[in-house]
Amino acid sequence: MFELLPPDDEHVLDLCAKHLARTDESLRHSHKGYLGTDRRARFSEGWRFPLVESSDQPGANHVTFVWRREMDAPSPRDPSLAGTFAPLHERIALGRAQDSIYWYVRIRMPSRECHRYLFNIDGSWERDPVNPQQEDDAAGHSWSRFFTEGATKPLVLQEHERALLARFVRHILPFRTGAADEFLRSPGNPLPKHVDVLDQSVGVVNFIDKVLAREEAHNLVDYQICLREIERVLRLRDPFAEPHLTSKQIFAQLYEEMKGMVPGWNPAVYGSPSHFLRMVRRHAFLGAFAHPKYGGNAGAIGWRFLAERFRDPSGASAFGWEKAIEPPLGASTDYHG
Repeated sequence: MFELLPPDDEHVLDLCAKHLARTDESLRHSHKGYLGTDRRARFSEGWRFPLVESSDQPGANHVTFVWRREMDAPSPRDPSLAGTFAPLHERIALGRAQDSIYWYVRIRMPSRECHRYLFNIDGSWERDPVNPQQEDDAAGHSWSRFFTEGATKPLVLQEHERALLARFVRHILPFRTGAADEFLRSPGNPLPKHVDVLDQSVGVVNFIDKVLAREEAHNLVDYQICLREIERVLRLRDPFAEPHLTSKQIFAQLYEEMKGMVPGWNPAVYGSPSHFLRMVRRHAFLGAFAHPKYGGNAGAIGWRFLAERFRDPSGASAFGWEKAIEPPLGASTDYHG
């Protein structure tokens, strides 16, 4: 359940001044046209809204919803919010941040969740005018969407895309090495014992799905096009197997070819397989070793591997990650996310 939090005008105004104060109506952030002519493209980092922050309560987040009034528009009489995190049809009142164009509400809610929401402005329901994330319900109604830290529900990648991507990142992450294999099979290790499943267990595909749903939504089209091309090339080379089940030899060969030009790849739909490879490599390493709240590094598996792999001359780990983050994964009582 959700819990209303006390107002914090100063915090909200600091956030809005940095990201929403721009009054120029020209578009500035519509990479590859993913926002088209939508007014959300006026804001360079609209994906930050609603603001999802760590909470002092384990397993929870603070979520701040902000509604921005246009400069020449009248002030709303009774702005409110409704979302799937609250009982059906319950409207939550927004408060004004001092004498500004921003109305907001702060809510504590569980982590690892995805929700839809709408603003009600003078009796009219509307999506968030800043947040670029949108989702349609079963009836075809369009909502704004957000997710809290550690969410695992798939958002933008289809099932077959996730399966193929999971196989692809196996050829990127360092967990295929002998050191990783030794680490996984060490006595008392609670992690997967088969090295080939670690790259999936670490949550890299979930991390990529979430970053494509929010911060790098403009790169989703690259994944959709290139995964389709990879699937097509693999079917040409092995028509009797599903692409994500293609033999290790065929997949390894494709991975090496993507550093240059892939035979059978259609350059008319995507001119540089190597560009996509570099993008996936960047996302894979971020997902494996970033804070687990971003959807990857599940159970701090990536950090545990680094702690085991890198030791000082005395044999102690040179990567003491437990001291840097909060329980239950870490041991710090001063840090929250």
